[in-house]
Amino acid sequence: MSETTVEQASEVEAPEVETDETAENFDAKRAMDKIAKANSEAKGLRSRVKELETYEAKVRELEESQKSEQQKVIERAEKAEQDANAARSELIRERIARRHGIADEDMDLLGSGTEEEIEGRAKRLAALSAAAAGTDETPAPPTSRTAEKLRPGASPKTPTEAPKSYPAGWLPAAAESS
Repeated sequence: MSETTVEQASEVEAPEVETDETAENFDAKRAMDKIAKANSEAKGLRSRVKELETYEAKVRELEESQKSEQQKVIERAEKAEQDANAARSELIRERIARRHGIADEDMDLLGSGTEEEIEGRAKRLAALSAAAAGTDETPAPPTSRTAEKLRPGASPKTPTEAPKSYPAGWLPAAAESS
């Protein structure tokens, strides 16, 4: 098996050597014709390659313009989706805050997340604010006396009422003659 591999390799690697017979049969005119033919074919192929290169450049430009337009559309769609998600989460937070009576300055404490997570934080925040409001600000007890009946405790006299009539200097001249 290794002998056949070596023999095949030596056959492939051996370059062709021109013999004296092929050198004697050399025809210069025929060789020049073959060279001229190969040169003209190469010239034609080069011109076709240049023409195809211009078409390739135009195709690439068109693909890039379409690609960038598609990217623009995709970016706009992604931005619109992000804006819609942000508005949706803001609406959810507003509804939950209103439902639990949370002040506007405490809205940032609700954070973000799912509706259930925000609802749980809103309940805890409402309980904390209710507990804080109950301990710090105690409402005054109701009274059955009105402010008009109040009088100083040291003086047993009732205060005199101010006169309810106009002074004589305030009356118009037409009112005095009647």
